Amino acid sequence: MAEAVQGADPAKQHVQEVADEIVADEGWAESTLAEVTTFLSRLVRGEPFVGAVPAENIIILAFVCAADLLSSNRRDDEKWWNYLDRAEAAG
Repeated sequence: MAEAVQGADPAKQHVQEVADEIVADEGWAESTLAEVTTFLSRLVRGEPFVGAVPAENIIILAFVCAADLLSSNRRDDEKWWNYLDRAEAAG
């Protein structure tokens, strides 16, 4: 997903790999692989989610995906909110 932030379009395979990791890490949320993959794909392309994933799951997917990306990409000794601060400062 870092490629999207840097202005490039991430490969479909990369989005799929990230979605696989999120579903494995966040099983408690009960999001399906198809939902997470569709959500992330549309997110990086700037496309609407309506009709692509169930409307009642969009907010859950946003929180679950963001939380997983923050917690899994931070340094081992770093709190997620400090990682968020660094990411925002880099943008």
